[in-house]
Amino acid sequence: MITINLSPDLESHLRTIAQHARTSADDMVCRIVSDYIAQQLLTTDRSGDVDIPPITRSLIGVIKQTTIDETDYQRYRKDKYG
Repeated sequence: MITINLSPDLESHLRTIAQHARTSADDMVCRIVSDYIAQQLLTTDRSGDVDIPPITRSLIGVIKQTTIDETDYQRYRKDKYG
């Protein structure tokens, strides 16, 4: 069990939101914290770095030294889609 200390104003606001959501403030806080931790586990590896798939990691910086600009992209889209 973890205890979270909130200011009285914040706690009151939380209880109002929970009431509108038809849940308890405790359940709402548990869900928010659980969702946050689950998201962190999905997006970071054990070292705390963002977990980027190998294929994506291999593409980082590939077009850094090209002369392609937005005008080239607009021309490509116009040629492809008319």
